[in-house]
This record gives sequence, structure tokens and C-alpha cells, in this order.
Amino acid sequence: MIGTAMAADLTASGQTGVAIHAMYDFWTPSRHYQAFHGGMRIQCVAEPAIVQEQGVVVASLFDLAGTKAKTILDRAEWKDYFDIATLLRTGMTLPDIIGYATAVFGKWHLGSIPECQPNSQGFDVFLGHHASCVDCFSHMYYASEPWYHDLYHNRDEVFEDGAHMTDIITRETLGFIEAHRAQPFLIYVAYNTPHYPMVAQAKYMKMYEHLPTPRRVAAALCAGIDDSVGQIRNRLRERGLLDNTVVFFASDNGAPSPSKRGEGGCSNAPYREYKTSLFEGGIRLPGIISWPAQVPAGVVCDQPVVGLDIFATAAQAMGAELPKDRTIDGRSWFPLFQNPNEPIHEAIFFEWAGQHAVRSGKWKYIENGFINMERSRKNRATGADAVYLADVATDPGEKKNVRAQFPEIAAKLGKLHEQWRAAIANDPTASPDFLKNSTKSGQD
Repeated sequence: MIGTAMAADLTASGQTGVAIHAMYDFWTPSRHYQAFHGGMRIQCVAEPAIVQEQGVVVASLFDLAGTKAKTILDRAEWKDYFDIATLLRTGMTLPDIIGYATAVFGKWHLGSIPECQPNSQGFDVFLGHHASCVDCFSHMYYASEPWYHDLYHNRDEVFEDGAHMTDIITRETLGFIEAHRAQPFLIYVAYNTPHYPMVAQAKYMKMYEHLPTPRRVAAALCAGIDDSVGQIRNRLRERGLLDNTVVFFASDNGAPSPSKRGEGGCSNAPYREYKTSLFEGGIRLPGIISWPAQVPAGVVCDQPVVGLDIFATAAQAMGAELPKDRTIDGRSWFPLFQNPNEPIHEAIFFEWAGQHAVRSGKWKYIENGFINMERSRKNRATGADAVYLADVATDPGEKKNVRAQFPEIAAKLGKLHEQWRAAIANDPTASPDFLKNSTKSGQD
């Protein structure tokens, strides 16, 4: 059995929302138990905005999750996002390799036209919303006009006014486990919180009466996810499925800067900046893999991994052979289960809205990074800091640009990035406009 749970805008910071990272003013016990009594804590890095990372994860679960996925997802024109799922579906899926019952519950965010919907992408069952920024109780999309209702069961619109989206997602996940517990299944559980608009259930708001707003709302939303993940794990245990079920848990990007409506309550400290930035605050995520039969409990792995790795890891867990006629960028985490100190990636590459970054070992290289985002989400580093090098092992907050002290390291990583882009551009699956500079940023 394979399960992937994703939260929206949940940071890896100890200041915000995950008990495995030691919050300072509130406690959510379910995920704390999951991390240290049934799984491995991992250092996830991701694309800095939701539509990119969710596309990577879906590609990892259901498609080739290699150069093709990365090529398409690096396109920054919003109109192209409606092409992502259609383009990604060409090729072999995990269900093609081994037949599993498949479902996605929650936030899709990869297109709403029929050929982009989950049922066209290898999922047997879908219940959730196609867009981002959907209100948790009304299930209305309020980010821009015209507003519209966005809750669907497979291809049919359904109405559950007053039911919180987190509760709906959890209910459907538990039901799917019950219905398919006698056969292999794969579930993608995509919670849409603590993303804006931030609206939490009353029972969790009451738990955090001592906290000021908006921190109280953020804590309540995190507690809702924590409680839900605990329920799913308990159901697997009760049905005798836990030991042989692989559960991946991660966020999609770091927490965003406060909204104009006063929402926020999250901090990425000690990491720098927010969602959409390629500094660590935008891409460092909380991550857990739980597989009691194979993964040692309570282990902390500081080697960086990415969403693309889920494909290779899940395929190996299922005993599937990866296709050999194409490039697979993801790496299986199985070596980390044996030695969590041995890296599986020589380098990891990032792009978003004209920013470029490379992570290689302890070194992090960023070009044109978004900075000072609490003042404006479009501020960029300029001058000497337009090309930034940090040692994230000793300086996780990326406070000091050491490019002048280590020019050869900066030059090497910059060259690696150029080679990576050139390799993608030469790939037959590359999008025609990949080499165009990204010009538009977003907060979805």
C-alpha cells in the first residue's frame, strides 16, 4: 500500500506547525508520535509554489517523474499550467507497472478541463477541488472574480456546505481504506490548509485560545491536519495494514508572507524568506516517511530529498522495475533507510519566476532570489547578492553570502545549472518555450 499526504504552505520551521520540528507555543501530538515512533524524519526541499510541487508529486506517483515533468513545471506562464496534467499523463504510470486501486482526495490544482482532471490522470476516484484558495467551509473559490463553487466527486459537482475541507478529505481517505483494504491501493491525500483563506474548525480554535490571532488560526489548521493524519494512521493500524503501508508526508512549499487580509501566523524561521522564494524559507519542508516493516523509527536524515524521488521510492517498494528508455531524475530513498548520512543526489536544481538555485551537499547557490518578502513579494536581491552562495550546514538561515570567499564553488554550481538546463532543452519531451525567462510570479 502507498499513501502520500501533502499539506499546503506548511513550513519546516520550529516556529509554525509541525511537532517533529518543535513548536514553541503549541503542540500537536499525532504527527509527533508518527515521526518518532513509526517513521523517519527527512529533509525535504521542493519547488517554491504549490502548483509546481503538486505537479511534481502527482507526476512522481502517476507518471515518469523525470526530465519531462520538471521541464513542463518550470514554465512560469500561468496559462500553461492547464497543460501540465495532460502532458504529464503520456507515458507509463505506476498503475501500469502494478495494478493498484488509486484515489486522490483534496486539492488537485493541476487543471479543471476534462483532460486535466484526476480521472483522466490515472486516478480511479477523486473528491476535492480543482483550484487553489478555496474556502474550507463553503468550498468557494474567492481568490479572484468571478467567484465559483469548487467541490467535485469524480467529474460531478457536489455540495457539502458547512463541512470543513480537512474533515471531508479525511473521511474519504478512511472510507477508501475500508473499501480497498483487501487489495493494493495508492492514495494521494492533499490537504488545502494552512493555505489562505485560513478558516479553521471551532474545536481546534478553542484549543488555542491562549494564542493571538492570526497565530491561533494557523495553529488550529495545523492541529486539524495533525489529527487527521493520526486518524489515517490509526485506521491502517486497526486494519492490520500499517506495517506494510508506505506513507509519505510533506508540505508543498514554505509558509507565505502575511496576506493583505491580515492572515498569516506562520514563520519559516530560522530559514530565510517565504513561499515563492528560492531561499530556504520557500523550499525547506517538513517531511516524514513511515513504513514500519522497512524504515527505522525515530531516525533523522539530513540529506536533502525532493518530491521527484517518490516515484523511484514507491516503485522500488512495490517491486516495480523503472523504465530504462528515459531519464528518471528522482532517486529511491532505500539507501537512506540503511545509511541516512549518505547523500543520494549530487545536485538538486530549482527555478521559479526568474530565480535559479542549486543545492549540492552543504552548498546552496541562488540567482535573483526573492528577498524581504514581508515588505513586497516581488523584491529581488540586487548587486553582489544577485548571485548568492551559502553554506546551509553552518548557516541554515542563509544570512551570509560567501560567494566572494568561495568563487570556485559558486562558479561550479552556476555551471552545473547551465548544464542541467541545456540537458532539458535537448530532451525530446521538453516544452518549446522552456528556455524563455520566467517573468511572472504567483502566490497560489
